[in-house]
Amino acid sequence: MIAYQVTSVFIILPWQTVGLLRSADFHYRHFGQPILLYCVQATVLICLIAIASHFVGLFQTLSVNQSFKSLKSKLEPPQYSIQVTDNGKQLVLTGLLDLGITAAVELILKQHDGINQIKLESKGGQIYEGRGLALLFHRLGLDTYSSSYCLSACATAYIGGENRFLGDAALLGFHQYTFDSKRLQPFQQFYDLDEEQKKDLAIYRSKGIDANFIDRIFHKPNSEIWYPSQKTLLKAGVVTKIVY
Repeated sequence: MIAYQVTSVFIILPWQTVGLLRSADFHYRHFGQPILLYCVQATVLICLIAIASHFVGLFQTLSVNQSFKSLKSKLEPPQYSIQVTDNGKQLVLTGLLDLGITAAVELILKQHDGINQIKLESKGGQIYEGRGLALLFHRLGLDTYSSSYCLSACATAYIGGENRFLGDAALLGFHQYTFDSKRLQPFQQFYDLDEEQKKDLAIYRSKGIDANFIDRIFHKPNSEIWYPSQKTLLKAGVVTKIVY
């Protein structure tokens, strides 16, 4: 396609343009009427401008596509798994809450309107995705459940559930936020982690979680994790019911 356009523009078009201009000049020299010559010259000029604009747009498109392919090749594959189970009633999320997981989950929920429970098994991930999932679960009135562990940003997603179930041996873990993702490090100066934590604390408050518990959620540094006992989680209203 590009070869055809290059051949047409740089070989055929110049040959036709020169012939057209010579014919117009011949007509002017023999009949003394410049109007036709001026019209031909103006038409050729307009065509050249249009062609130049076309090629500029073409090269810009190729450049953008090449940049996109290069960026896509450098991106890490998603570090999470999404699976519909229990005859279409449960959605299981495992792995890290990576970039794009909220949009992916929302799309699947639209395709499977019978899902009423979200099972979470994750060590955490992007705080923005954890918050996005929490708000999504809250808006749709979905229950959340973890049978083994749900830590950091996953705990924020878990709290968005209408009813929140926890396995009898499962753990919920809490700690402070940090920029531990290499992809987000360059943008660290644009974010205030304290403000991000306050946004998530507002979600906990909207769920009626005990104030004393909320005060302890981000007490531990990122290098440590606070694992409240199941008795504490039940008393604070974080967990609705322990599943044996």
